[in-house]
Amino acid sequence: MKKLFIVLAFIIMLLSGCSATQQQPVSPYTVIDSVLGSRTAGDGCVYKSIRHTDGTQAIAVMDINSGTKKLLNEETELGMVEDSFGGIFYTNGFLYRILNIGNYQEIEQFTADGKFVTEIIINNDTEFWIDHYRTPVISDGEKLYFDGKVYHDRWDGSNAILSFDPTTMTMEAVYEFAEGDFIIAGVYKDCFILNSTVPNPHPGVDKEYIPVVELLNMKTLEREILFENTYEVEYAGNKWFQLDSERIYTSFSFNDMPVYNIRTRERSTLPVHNEGDGYYYVFSITEPADDRTMVWTSDKDYTKHSYYMYNLKTGKKTAVYESAVSGKKYPSILEYVDGYYLVSMGWETITAQSGRKVDETIYAWIKADDLYNGKMNLEYITNTVEYK
Repeated sequence: MKKLFIVLAFIIMLLSGCSATQQQPVSPYTVIDSVLGSRTAGDGCVYKSIRHTDGTQAIAVMDINSGTKKLLNEETELGMVEDSFGGIFYTNGFLYRILNIGNYQEIEQFTADGKFVTEIIINNDTEFWIDHYRTPVISDGEKLYFDGKVYHDRWDGSNAILSFDPTTMTMEAVYEFAEGDFIIAGVYKDCFILNSTVPNPHPGVDKEYIPVVELLNMKTLEREILFENTYEVEYAGNKWFQLDSERIYTSFSFNDMPVYNIRTRERSTLPVHNEGDGYYYVFSITEPADDRTMVWTSDKDYTKHSYYMYNLKTGKKTAVYESAVSGKKYPSILEYVDGYYLVSMGWETITAQSGRKVDETIYAWIKADDLYNGKMNLEYITNTVEYK
């Protein structure tokens, strides 16, 4: 499976730490999905959780070869549950789904073609709770890691990083946070990059906690604050995200992209604009894939919009889409899979078997090499799912 963030080199990692003096940042960890939700990539395909009009759910799959979206397997269908979507992700040859059912969560394990293997049931009052609406899924090749909570009893819980062993189907808390909150941003060598809050060290600032970006060494469980997450004179809640194996980025303003290099401990700005190129605002930047990211911008008057491919190694920009037509559909980059980008082109309303209406997303594949050369060649995906 080809994913978005990091090339693994586990043997080299055994000899390295997260010190800034190391010259070759490598990691035993990889980010499986930046947000554990309804989308996740497998080998040559993307899995989606779908909801029928009667409230029942199932898993659908879109693969590159067939160009279709279809139900994966009847064994993935289930009745109404509390979770509106069901977090799903694919790693190490298996497909996983997380469901909220009352005060419990279930982690179900399927084969890649949707055959049920096993499951674990977690009591959210006395055991664990996986925050699968905001957390990345991290893998070290053996275990999976989430952020969430650990409960020692019904009234005693702490924010924690949780590990899940797919072989034994067991969970444990590998680190508990005594104070403050955190969100995993990514990985660097044997460290997790965290957006955290810590007790305020500044007497003149009327806040109990302040936001920071820090490293948590997963070998020693030691924490190192990289910097306070501030903008101008006020503390802000802007989160930082992984750009590549040693850099993270955020967006504090419209016309630049602040970057921080963990290895060198240096700040810089991603030059997403050049003087005179006609664009001013940055609305979004996609997850990096294949050393590139897609940037959506507009001019200062919001009259011209553009998507361009930005090469993170060379700084080269390749325009692949531009429109001055208000409201015109533009492709939304969702996923990178085996040399293709999955994009959304809006949605259409279809009629389910029950007679109720369903808003179905219009998907397409775009060959990566086409985008890199400024071509928007869409290969539309045919929906074969018959909604109930």
